[in-house]
Amino acid sequence: MVKYDNSRAFEKHLEGAAPHHFSRLYFILSKDPVEQQEAVEHTLHALHPSPNVLEESIEIIDGTQTTLDMLFSELYSHNLFADKRLFWIQNADKLKKNLIEALEKYFPQIPSSQYLILSAPSWNKQTSFYKAAEKEGIILELTEPKPWEKEKKLIEWASKQLSAKRKIIPYQVCQLLVKQTGLDSSLLIQEIEKLLCYIGDRNEITQQDIIKICNYQPSDTIWQLGEALFKRDGLAAILIAQSLLTEGQSLLPLLRQIRSQFQTQFHICVMLANGKAAQEISHEFPYLKGNLLDRTIQQAQRYGLDSLRQGILFIDNTEMRVKNSHADEKLLMELLMIQLTRTI
Repeated sequence: MVKYDNSRAFEKHLEGAAPHHFSRLYFILSKDPVEQQEAVEHTLHALHPSPNVLEESIEIIDGTQTTLDMLFSELYSHNLFADKRLFWIQNADKLKKNLIEALEKYFPQIPSSQYLILSAPSWNKQTSFYKAAEKEGIILELTEPKPWEKEKKLIEWASKQLSAKRKIIPYQVCQLLVKQTGLDSSLLIQEIEKLLCYIGDRNEITQQDIIKICNYQPSDTIWQLGEALFKRDGLAAILIAQSLLTEGQSLLPLLRQIRSQFQTQFHICVMLANGKAAQEISHEFPYLKGNLLDRTIQQAQRYGLDSLRQGILFIDNTEMRVKNSHADEKLLMELLMIQLTRTI
């Protein structure tokens, strides 16, 4: 049927399809769990606007746990209290092979009283399953947003989540919270849970709460680390990184903050290589103006496009080693600082 690559266009589709022209199948793909969750919730509420009826009509199925018998027992069962039923299969990428094959055959047979939503981080476009979903339903495959776009979206999302819990958080405090997670939505969810437990019945979240409870690190220090890296000052980078870890900074959020800096510099380098002027770069990165813009452009040019590309790979490899090995974190960070500051 149709494929979308951004939330706004997808939401317009849902508005236009209401109430009688929805697809029976929606396949939602996003590596960001917050974006994925939001897209699914928009779809569910569009299909069943009444919260009370939606609760009775929806069945949530975990792809990591369900079996062929369990899944199709649900799909073929009847609910006396709901005239239409919604099935949301989470972690669809974890479904066993026999389930994937059976679902692929089921797509053309979805009854008029049923809607099927599948969500996953990604899916191989060359598979027959993906092609069948594209033929029979609607695919939303979200691309990774630019860092500043993601920051804005996460701030809006975090504010919304806290507001739902009847908590007040000023914009600047929420921005601080998001920045400290390195734009990692999974970590942001954890930090929000910690904050809610910490403040208890208190209504407003303050900057001091973020500093005390979350993996807080002043942005000036992160900026200083970035400066040392882009100057290829290995000793300074190692000392700053060691200081951050000694003071209690968690390694994964720190890696993601460094990666965000490298992504921005890489994008600027690509724009420069394509003949874009400083004014166009400032338009793309609204927070870069004046001396900060000039310095950032100089850093990107000096560090180089190939080095930035290689640096992102080094950062990703370090993150994978942190997650999958028991290696000493300070040693891994020191090795990364050496990799990022040496000349290639």
